[in-house]
This record gives sequence, structure tokens and C-alpha cells, in this order.
Amino acid sequence: MGQKPGRFRFQLSSLWLIFLVFYLFFLGVRGAWQQYQLVQRYQKLVSQINEAKELNAQQKIKIARLQDPRYLEFLARDMLGLVKPGEKVYKLVESEGGIAK
Repeated sequence: MGQKPGRFRFQLSSLWLIFLVFYLFFLGVRGAWQQYQLVQRYQKLVSQINEAKELNAQQKIKIARLQDPRYLEFLARDMLGLVKPGEKVYKLVESEGGIAK
């Protein structure tokens, strides 16, 4: 003999209840999946903020160094090859034997 109609309705309503609980817990407005995604996004943003703070600290150091006239002079001489009036520049040229002439 088959199942009683009441038992079938109970099983069907149980399945719907299980589905509803699953949906609300995992996929609902504040479900576990969305919580997980929010935590991942939060951690990524915190990482980006820390990287920006590190970059800001490095830029502040560069700004402070560029305000020092001695450092500016060093950069002008080293990177641009500039000299003060009256200074002489000597360039050493290496020959084939490794001895400068």
C-alpha cells in the first residue's frame, strides 16, 4: 500500500522548511556566503589601506629629503652631471689593458 496523504504533505513541508532554512542561512540577506564575501572584501581593503600608508610614509621621507639643499645638490651632480661655476670635471677612461690614461 502507498503512503498516506498526510505523511506526503509532512515530507513536502519538511523539504520546504529545510530549503527555507538553507536559503536564509547561506544565501539570505545576511547569509553565511555574504558574510564570507564581506570578510574577504574587508581584508582586501585593510591590505590596500596598509599599502597606501606605507607608500605615504615613503613619500613623506622623499619630500623631507628633497627639502634638504645638500641632497638637492647631490642629485644635481650625480643624476644631471651639473657642476658649480669654476669647478673642473675629470672623467676617467678605461683602456683595453684596464689602466686609465
